[in-house]
Amino acid sequence: MANDEQTPSVDAPQSRAEMPDQPRSEAADKQRLVQQLGEALLAAIEQTTPATTFDAEVPANEFVEALEQLHEAGWSFDESIPARLVRVSEAPATQSEVDALVALQERYPALPRETTDVIWAVLTGVQASADNAPKHDAVRRLILTEDVRERFYLKHCGKVPRYASIDWEVVLKAAERGHNRTPAFPYALATLDTIADVHGQHEHKTLTFALGRKGLERLIEELTELKSHLDRVYNSSPLEDDLRGTNA
Repeated sequence: MANDEQTPSVDAPQSRAEMPDQPRSEAADKQRLVQQLGEALLAAIEQTTPATTFDAEVPANEFVEALEQLHEAGWSFDESIPARLVRVSEAPATQSEVDALVALQERYPALPRETTDVIWAVLTGVQASADNAPKHDAVRRLILTEDVRERFYLKHCGKVPRYASIDWEVVLKAAERGHNRTPAFPYALATLDTIADVHGQHEHKTLTFALGRKGLERLIEELTELKSHLDRVYNSSPLEDDLRGTNA
């Protein structure tokens, strides 16, 4: 006897071509979310950034005035990139000098960055425009001492470690293995410290050596000869004015 009940039919699976559009991949969704977050962040920054920003250029006359006020208060910038504010006066800063510094920092937040740009331009020979010439002159006059120039060239243009310091001590041994009597002979231990910039970090290397009085005399003679040659080249260089600046 035939069964009058009909078995429900099951549709065959759709082929890939017949499937509805697939949702975007997870990577695409993440990329879209990052883009949206970035746009929102930029919009928030634009709404909250004050009129005077680190990218705002300081007018030439105000730039010169600010450097002069810093100099009068015993402050300056060093050879670092970006330039760091340093105390050049041996006297401790007074409260009025600190207040003046704070006021300048609040008024000209772009001053360190722009000073860095001008120092780099002056010491690498970039020609100043008519508008920027007063800034270059002020940096030469108020910041670029011979010491700053020397550290800049050795730090940013040198390819080898540079001299940092020397430590020394005079030794007189009280006893020595294998000696029946005290070796009463004084000598010096000197430790030469050099510094190099490796991947943005300072790397120190030291060399310790011993020398007696005669060895020290020879070392002094050789260093004196080296200084004589260096002074001669320094004073006769065609770039003497640029090297020495006006603030030796």
